[in-house]
Amino acid sequence: ALAPHLLEVDGIGGLFAWSASTWMRPEAGWPLALAALAASGRLERERLLDRCLGRLLQGGPAAELRGFLLLHEALDPTLEQVAARTGDYTRLLADGPSRVALAAQRALRRLDVAGRLEPDRLLEVSRAVLFRPDKQLVRGQLSWLDAAARHRPQRAGQVLAAVAVGFAQESAELQARALSV
Repeated sequence: ALAPHLLEVDGIGGLFAWSASTWMRPEAGWPLALAALAASGRLERERLLDRCLGRLLQGGPAAELRGFLLLHEALDPTLEQVAARTGDYTRLLADGPSRVALAAQRALRRLDVAGRLEPDRLLEVSRAVLFRPDKQLVRGQLSWLDAAARHRPQRAGQVLAAVAVGFAQESAELQARALSV
């Protein structure tokens, strides 16, 4: 009964991060243990995922968020779960710390590849991401937009309008990537 409330305790993410880094030890691996309890049905998976995303949305130090990222990865949300939380993932991608945004980017891209992400949502989030200073995140977004334009040629004009935001990047490499798209 108390397990989902663990995610509300300040500092618990840092504990999760430490224990998950030593996951092969039997006393460690809290994110994996919570995910296993959810998989077995002993914990409500939806509730655990919502609380995990809620903590990621709150932000905080990287060491604190690492545990919640590990839990999110261990929960391995289904496409249906990602689709139901598109707004949360969009906010994490646009505004979250780099590692959190990368996890959100992967989740939303999976949804897009499955044909379940609204094209307007992709364009909306892309405009926000392409202004970010995180090179890895911007590279990933440009790659995603490139694939989207090739997969849906009828939307290439809208995709290219979003890609144009990439020219505001200070990095010549990222500007060149935007130009190649």
